[in-house]
Amino acid sequence: MRKLYHVSHIANLDILVPHTSTHGKPYVYATECLELALLFGSNKSYGDYDGIYGIKDGQVYFYEAYKDAFKRRFYGESCYIYMKLTQAHLSTVKLIPVLKL
Repeated sequence: MRKLYHVSHIANLDILVPHTSTHGKPYVYATECLELALLFGSNKSYGDYDGIYGIKDGQVYFYEAYKDAFKRRFYGESCYIYMKLTQAHLSTVKLIPVLKL
């Protein structure tokens, strides 16, 4: 099984529960790129309204939608990285979209 990362502001998760994002569908997000996963770890996120982010030419980027969006979203925040997703984790969701590198 390949290594996937899920990042959350919640510690000690035993089950990954899908949540509805700005697109209106419940998902658990995981990616093979740790740096990209970290962009999802803030509890102060406005989701897609903070900016545009992804991977371009092998580098993770975050373009702010408004002045100091990155700082507002991440300053003083901490998060937890879940990287050893097991079959038990995967069976708790119907779909895990994986952001391809």
